Amino acid sequence: MSNDIVLDVRNLRVSFGPEETRLAPVDDISFELNQGETLGIVGESGSGKSTLGMALMCLAPAAQNARIEGSIKLQGRELMGLSADEMRSIRGHSMAMILQDPMASLNPVRLLGDQVGEVITAHQMISRDSLKSRVLKAFTSVRIASPEQRINAYPHQISGGMRQRIVGAAAIIGQPQVLIADEPTTSLDVTIQAQYLDLLKDLQREMGMAMIFITHDFGVVAKMCDRVAVIYAGQIVETARVRDLFRTPRHWYTAALIACVPKLQGEAKRLAAIEGQPPRLVSRKPDQPTACRFAPRCPAADKVCEQAPPETQLANGAMVRCWHPREAS
Repeated sequence: MSNDIVLDVRNLRVSFGPEETRLAPVDDISFELNQGETLGIVGESGSGKSTLGMALMCLAPAAQNARIEGSIKLQGRELMGLSADEMRSIRGHSMAMILQDPMASLNPVRLLGDQVGEVITAHQMISRDSLKSRVLKAFTSVRIASPEQRINAYPHQISGGMRQRIVGAAAIIGQPQVLIADEPTTSLDVTIQAQYLDLLKDLQREMGMAMIFITHDFGVVAKMCDRVAVIYAGQIVETARVRDLFRTPRHWYTAALIACVPKLQGEAKRLAAIEGQPPRLVSRKPDQPTACRFAPRCPAADKVCEQAPPETQLANGAMVRCWHPREAS
């Protein structure tokens, strides 16, 4: 493994439910994340993005008979198979996550300072004064106004944008090597969203951490990410550098997603849409036939697409999972 690779994921699979009708929202996903890099995870709602983020933290869905399989290596250390106590020593310290909804992440009856400080006390013994100093520093890092007052406030006493910053403070206070941000700007208005994205980039530069940014917004991808992985029906169908992806998407699904982005210039036109629906993510046994998951919605599909497409490696570390990739310009 290269010394630059912080996170190495191989054949990751998440499934749950009764054996005869198991669902697999994440199915055979592999990728690498380099030190200081930001990898975007993009796809429609229900494509498996958030489940992937939780699986990287070795957190299985709250569902019947949920399983996470495959390999997740953090700086060469295999996380799969670690005990609950061993994983607790990693979460918040070596790897942290910002969830979509800050109100679902914060306890409404506990002080904000106590909730952020708990990330530290879960991993080390620390004096009360030192803990308060680190919490205040974390609040200041995410640009919380009047941090001395905010540490003694409750979540309902601050705005949604401020709550999102508090969640960010809890994620970065342990100085993680990898930060997973799961659509952290969904609940923010446009102005606050831009400020928050700039804040995350500044923190990334200061701390040198790698980041996985889960989103459905290509504008956020263009602003935040170095590379992007496009997910469809639980599988990565294309990875590329951001500039290459926007200039020449090689997978038909990626091109369709980009076409759905409203254009601010030129004549107003009807918004594009991808016809059809994603497939139901039913787990298949090894001896069952598979097909390209996007084939029913793809304009280039033909007979060969009734078989699962291979992963084709392209220039500059890009990959496309398609029998008939779009031509490069």
